[in-house]
Amino acid sequence: MAKAAQPAPVVPPVRQPSEPTPIRDLVEPTIEQLLLAGKRSPKVAKLAEKITGDVARLRLRLNEERAAAEAKRKAEEASAAARAEMEKLEERLAELRSQVKVKRTPPASNRVAGAYPCPNCDRAFDTPQGRALHRRREHGYVKAAG
Repeated sequence: MAKAAQPAPVVPPVRQPSEPTPIRDLVEPTIEQLLLAGKRSPKVAKLAEKITGDVARLRLRLNEERAAAEAKRKAEEASAAARAEMEKLEERLAELRSQVKVKRTPPASNRVAGAYPCPNCDRAFDTPQGRALHRRREHGYVKAAG
């Protein structure tokens, strides 16, 4: 009787040696782990205590800087909102000023009795040039070119 052929044994592929893991890729111990390790050695305990203090001071400073940055951001937002509101109010004031026609009556001592009265107010002038100058200055009148 012929023997059944047996399959050849499987040989795992040859692995290239991997580079050692750099120290920066290792998981750093937590503060709690350092404190637990410190119970074993007085030297490590002092180091763990110092590290814990440094971390606490750094966290406090980081929180203070974050709070200061947040306060500055909020102040800048409030300032920008106030500037925007001020610009809107200035625009509105300009609109209202353009709509309002103020009739200013000069004091009685400045009134001129003349042959050329101003159609916009109760002043009169001796010459048409005087009236034209008054209308330009006081009423914003510009004579049409033509």
